[in-house]
Amino acid sequence: MSSPPKNESKSKVSIISPRTKFKSVLSKMSPKTRDKTITSLRIKNTQKRKQAQRELVFNKVKNIIKTAKELEKVNKKLKKLKI
Repeated sequence: MSSPPKNESKSKVSIISPRTKFKSVLSKMSPKTRDKTITSLRIKNTQKRKQAQRELVFNKVKNIIKTAKELEKVNKKLKKLKI
């Protein structure tokens, strides 16, 4: 049971980066289609960014509410102990 040579184990397919692939696809499109595609992608990107910002704000508010509830519990316990 010998292992295959190292040269054969590697795939000979070159990996194309997503950006390069996207640029090549865009270069094959007509100018009108290219503009529509780019515009729609920009809109989607903006929507994703705004959604992420909303979630971030929501999570911050949620954490503040959690800490406020925890503080209330601690205050109640301290009142019971009359400290």
